[in-house]
Amino acid sequence: MKVIALIVTAILLALATPFQARAQQPERIYGFEANAEAKTISIVVSSTGCTDKSYFSFAVEGDILTFKRVKRDSCKAMPSRETIRYTLDELGIKPESSFRIGNPISLTERIF
Repeated sequence: MKVIALIVTAILLALATPFQARAQQPERIYGFEANAEAKTISIVVSSTGCTDKSYFSFAVEGDILTFKRVKRDSCKAMPSRETIRYTLDELGIKPESSFRIGNPISLTERIF
């Protein structure tokens, strides 16, 4: 019985590892907007219906702002783009400071 439990655990870990590895990577974004007047930053990401702000974490290291996906969008809707908006206060960025984006940006029309 212990052998079966060990095998099942190993299989589950093997299936979970690819998503965990991707979760450590910066999210590919398909658009970016910094609105100085509204003091917001928006990113455009892929979604299959569930993605919202809670699906992402962010980090500011030095002058580099990076967004990472922390939850997989497992909804079944047609793939589309979703705009996620953050205020500078949420991100801990002062309006007068400069920063760079640490995410890969894709201009391709392919959604997935």
